[in-house]
Amino acid sequence: MDFIQKRILIDGRLLSTANTGISRYTKELIHFYTSTYPQCAITVINSKAFNLPNDKVSFVKTGLKPYRLTDFFLIYFLLKKIKPDVYHTAFYSNSFFKLKKCVYVTTVHDMMYSLVPHFFSRNAILNYLAVQYYHLITRRSIQHSDVVLAVSATTADDVKKITGKEAFVVKEGINSLQDDETVRNTTRQTTLEYKKYYLYAGNLRVQKNIPFLVKNFLKIDTDKKLVLTGPFNPKDFYHQYTEAKGKIIALGFVNDAELKALYKNCYGFIYPSLYEGFGLPVLEALQFQIPVLCSTGGALKEFNHLPGIYYFNPSDDVGFQNLIKQKNLSPPTLNETKTLSEMYSWKLFSSKLKQIIDPYVR
Repeated sequence: MDFIQKRILIDGRLLSTANTGISRYTKELIHFYTSTYPQCAITVINSKAFNLPNDKVSFVKTGLKPYRLTDFFLIYFLLKKIKPDVYHTAFYSNSFFKLKKCVYVTTVHDMMYSLVPHFFSRNAILNYLAVQYYHLITRRSIQHSDVVLAVSATTADDVKKITGKEAFVVKEGINSLQDDETVRNTTRQTTLEYKKYYLYAGNLRVQKNIPFLVKNFLKIDTDKKLVLTGPFNPKDFYHQYTEAKGKIIALGFVNDAELKALYKNCYGFIYPSLYEGFGLPVLEALQFQIPVLCSTGGALKEFNHLPGIYYFNPSDDVGFQNLIKQKNLSPPTLNETKTLSEMYSWKLFSSKLKQIIDPYVR
């Protein structure tokens, strides 16, 4: 088959306007394939609710969900219709039946659903059933894959332990937060003083260890606030943590420009996760020359060679409290952040991915 005839399909069903980690990653995949293989016919599957204008690719809208079991079967028939030579999913779900003569490439960001206690539910039986449900989709998808990509060495090890499959480690790049000076957050501007708050960015799911963070921060005698941002409703947070009002500011979702301002002006960034498959917010904070108080959960330990990080055990109350009480935390220097940007760049990501994908496309 000639090079020009190759058909590449990118599964973008998790593309979102919320700019989640997987959504950003999928956009980088689209950029990689369109810029590296311009002679290929590139198609993106995406949900009916999301639009991503791009004249270099064709789009196929679908209502099929990646982790709905019936759709895990039905996606096969959509693949048969598209007939790709290479099918790259930006998450660990492809199709129950494998399409013949098609190279399956799967990116795995983490295996936390299987590793974090009570990930789905505090009820042991419900959690067990949910884990088994995900195992059915995840294990079969990874076993189908001709190429498995992991975003960290930790995730690659977890994939090996859980599925027996080897994975290539291709680390993500640091995202460039878009500046939009026309967007303002009145509450933040009027209540947050420069260097008078710690920042957390992320969701509130169980692996993020938010109860630990809130409990211990409220016990500390400090003149600084704790600001929480992410895809959550602040009202829900304060309903659960009524005692947090006054000391903890839950902003919920913020756009890129707002998050950039929060990074620049905070005293330090806190990331208390029980487990992470990579830990991109840590790199984002360091890039803005902000010291990071970081847990040792999962792949976060892989950043131990980077300056400006202060580690703590995510289950050690006293150790975390003592770390918060420290004064004069040292941030990374400007030169160190430049090195960081080179180590974790999308350019390096593209270079490594090209070496892996080339044999299947050329």
